[in-house]
Amino acid sequence: MHTVINPTLAQKVLAVGFDSPIFPISVVQKMSGVTEDQVRTFVKRRHAPMRFTKPQGHGVRTLYAPQDVFEIMAISELSLLGVAPKSFGDLAEIISNLMISQIRELAGVFGNTKTDIDYQRYVVIFYDETKGKSHASLEVDPRDLKPDPPARIVVDCRLLAIKAIQAFANYAR
Repeated sequence: MHTVINPTLAQKVLAVGFDSPIFPISVVQKMSGVTEDQVRTFVKRRHAPMRFTKPQGHGVRTLYAPQDVFEIMAISELSLLGVAPKSFGDLAEIISNLMISQIRELAGVFGNTKTDIDYQRYVVIFYDETKGKSHASLEVDPRDLKPDPPARIVVDCRLLAIKAIQAFANYAR
């Protein structure tokens, strides 16, 4: 099934800007599908870099930036795919940056120039058992993967970008 996104929706996401804290946690929860408690846990444990969101003190409402929402969406996806929490931060940042690239592509930022939509669409995560660490590759097309090494996960950043655009359309004001 091929999902088609109206370029105008992607353009609206771009117009918001990625680094402006504008969403309260209740909207972040609806957009990301992650509970408010999980969002707080991700921030508290520094699983998400949260470069643009500045947590406020007790009783003061924290607003979240779109890129930070993308990172929370990426962490949710990584968690569902079985990636260890200690790997979330770096991988979430890579995935959120690729989501932004895909949103720009879907918005037609590159004009009539046809770019390869699969370029940096996928993040392939390999787990190195000898080091106990995960690392990501952007240079691998999942269709070309061989059965060895078997410990890998593929994240489709375009699919996550489409989910983000749809979430913005549903919940952004």
